[in-house]
Amino acid sequence: MADLTADSERGPIKTVKHPFSVARAINRAARLAPPEYDAFVLFGADHVPDSAVLDHAQAMLGQYEWLPLYRRIAYASEQSTAEWLRTKPIDLIGTWFKEPQLCPGVLAVRRELFERVGGMDERYEGWGYEDNAFYETLCRAAAPGPVTSAVLRELWHPRDHRDLNSPNRALYLGGSRG
Repeated sequence: MADLTADSERGPIKTVKHPFSVARAINRAARLAPPEYDAFVLFGADHVPDSAVLDHAQAMLGQYEWLPLYRRIAYASEQSTAEWLRTKPIDLIGTWFKEPQLCPGVLAVRRELFERVGGMDERYEGWGYEDNAFYETLCRAAAPGPVTSAVLRELWHPRDHRDLNSPNRALYLGGSRG
């Protein structure tokens, strides 16, 4: 269990005791977003956003209800991540391992669609597979817009969230997606 203390201009500081959940955190952010925020762009804390991709998302959300933002990932090595965090360079540096794979958790979605599908599935604890489940939920709800050819930069972190025995994997593979 984690203690989460939140301070908001909309309410008092409170402590919530429950396991951390990326899905719950994103849903809460969406609920607390001011009404004039009509779209959300989802990135992980380990991702390095690209301003050209954000511009693309903003333009495409005028025509589509949602879109994935990347189809390729460049994973930083532990050493490259440490260097990047120390110097904050603009371009890729050091050792990055590129893989051609869709990034299901990095996407832009109109608020109306996010709310229509009920947000992300909060049964997922921690992180891992909640993004895949949400991506599939969005695919069933609306056709996606075009993905960019840009490469998502992901900083190094332990990969244990993709444990083959994780409860999140079992939930995802069990067909209990929204």
